[in-house]
Amino acid sequence: MRRSLPALVMMSSLAACGPMAPVAMVPISVVEPAPAQPPPPPPPVEPPHHVEAPRREAGPLPSSPRPFTRPRPTVTALGGGFSLLVVERHELPLVELRLVIPAGSQRDPADRAGLANLTAQALRDGTKTRSHDKLVDDLALAGGALAIEVGGDHTVLSTRALAGQLDGALAALGDCVAHPAFAQAALDERKKEAIAERVRDEADPGFRAARAAAQLLAQSSADPSHKSLEAITRAEVAWFHGTFYRPEGAQLIVVGDVAPATIAARVKAAFASWKPTLPAKKVLKLEGITVGAPPLAIHLVPAPPSLQTRVVIAWPLPPASDPGRPALLIASQALNEALVQHHMRARIDDDVFVVEQRIYTPELATKLAGLLALIGRLRDGAMSDAELLGAREHLEGEYLVANDRLDALARLVEAEHEAGIAPDDADGLRGRIAKVDAAAVKAAAVTHLDVSASRVVVVGDPVLAASLGGIAPVTVEKE
Repeated sequence: MRRSLPALVMMSSLAACGPMAPVAMVPISVVEPAPAQPPPPPPPVEPPHHVEAPRREAGPLPSSPRPFTRPRPTVTALGGGFSLLVVERHELPLVELRLVIPAGSQRDPADRAGLANLTAQALRDGTKTRSHDKLVDDLALAGGALAIEVGGDHTVLSTRALAGQLDGALAALGDCVAHPAFAQAALDERKKEAIAERVRDEADPGFRAARAAAQLLAQSSADPSHKSLEAITRAEVAWFHGTFYRPEGAQLIVVGDVAPATIAARVKAAFASWKPTLPAKKVLKLEGITVGAPPLAIHLVPAPPSLQTRVVIAWPLPPASDPGRPALLIASQALNEALVQHHMRARIDDDVFVVEQRIYTPELATKLAGLLALIGRLRDGAMSDAELLGAREHLEGEYLVANDRLDALARLVEAEHEAGIAPDDADGLRGRIAKVDAAAVKAAAVTHLDVSASRVVVVGDPVLAASLGGIAPVTVEKE
């Protein structure tokens, strides 16, 4: 065995020392460690000293509802059948202008549907003395912009102005309605926009349902299509403007920081050149069906299969001046509150009462039958006092909100004027609504909301006709 050099040296040294003496064994005592003691508990933590905030005095109690000040317009005849309605509001140096002209879509010729809307929108493109940009700039310098609404009966031009710039806004508005340029290039662009909008609308089941309902109620004589819009010429736009854009029957509503004593002269000066350029054309308005209506039927507008199906139920209504109109407003609001939980809504559009809903397609027949039964409650006089009170308070509250907005006040003045409510009427539309009771709602529903005389439009898969046939006869629109 090989050993290392240090090991050999150690062995040699031990051998030289001789044999080793015995070693006495000394006992060793082993001290066991004391068992570990648990750590002492932590000292109690005193809760932080809480400094109580000083008590504030109770806030102010809610104020009582502000009294509603019904707008009582000052009416001035400007000549030629043109009326001026003025409501003073001096809280802010602002004025709202709303020009209402009887030139709505019901004036469209049968083969030129869309002419009224195209004519109105073309007013934005300038006049014979103001380019489009100049018209926009003049209105903007006065503090507003031109807004246009086209309905069945009327077209409305509206804008807002600073009180100090009112004459500029009036001049621009008067020039716009009296001397539109109808430049061909701009008109072509408007036609392209109208056609593109129609393409978008056709993809919306709600639009298709509303259109079919309006046609069934004879509220729309025709419907714009690519063909009718493409066929409209500049000469036809000029004819429509010259025939229907006339002072006769028009109203200018002015709400804001103005003085009735001086505003009439300023309006006359701004609209002095607005004269009819063509003879008036008498248009027969179709009021809808109230007596001897055909029995309930369902009109099915074909659409691709979907999990949801759009349903519209509609009734024609009497004109806004009918004494039963406030009760119908109550009926609409009460029904709307009852329908919310079913994801439905009820409303009045012009002279049409509309109930609209999206229904899960597999349950379409059952849900539609239940919806018709729910509407029938109005005819049965089943409206509770709480429902009547809630509907009345909601509608009355809308007038309180309108009291703070010039544009809303202008719309309210227009609505009351259309309803034939005189400025000195003690109640006004809000007062008439407050007097409606359950018996009046039932009477209005019996007269105008007969389910058997409604128009039901369903936009969905044509195969649904089989299941809907158990409710009423079904007519499928040709694609």
